[in-house]
Amino acid sequence: MIKVRKRVIVPASLRHPLRNTYNGQDVQEALLEDSDRKCYICEQYVNKSFQVEHHMSQLQFPHLRYEWKNLFLSCAYCNSRKSARYDLLDPISNNIEVLITQQLDLKQKTVLLAGDESNPQIVSTINFLKKLFNGKNGLRDVRCKELYNDLLREYVLFLKFLLGYKQNKNYNNKQRVIDSLLLTKEFLAFKYWILKNDSASYAEFKDYLRFNKLFQ
Repeated sequence: MIKVRKRVIVPASLRHPLRNTYNGQDVQEALLEDSDRKCYICEQYVNKSFQVEHHMSQLQFPHLRYEWKNLFLSCAYCNSRKSARYDLLDPISNNIEVLITQQLDLKQKTVLLAGDESNPQIVSTINFLKKLFNGKNGLRDVRCKELYNDLLREYVLFLKFLLGYKQNKNYNNKQRVIDSLLLTKEFLAFKYWILKNDSASYAEFKDYLRFNKLFQ
């Protein structure tokens, strides 16, 4: 999960005085473009199965039902498992990839998440991400396994590209690493922490972590 961008101009259907829907065609098109067609929570491509998600739940905050800043692109998996009890960090104003360590333990086959335990929103966000990637009480159902396996493939591929560049620092090998860090790519938070834990690689590729800079 990373900081995301939202256009300033509110879609017309949300500005209409007689608005009666929060997921009009213009809202859907704007969210798809702003999010690079990725779920704002798990960072996977949503394709045609996307949903318009209320960051702050409609149940607890009905006055935010049509609020543009409260609407995000989500996959069905994340949206279906996000209940009103989770008070997640605002992905517009917070560098979530910095505030929460997001790593993959290949031996234990588990996602490791850590952050400031004195911050209730960070703790709530961590707990929700653990549920998404590690399952309930550490037990993954079929959908959770699919998400974890997708993360694993992308994580290992990035490690492979990084190792390939370390072994042979040519243009093509470097470009593979750079391309993996494009804003349009999946699981950027995990790639960010791979680099953060490798000082030499971070020094070389930090300027390509543009998703950390676009919105500051």
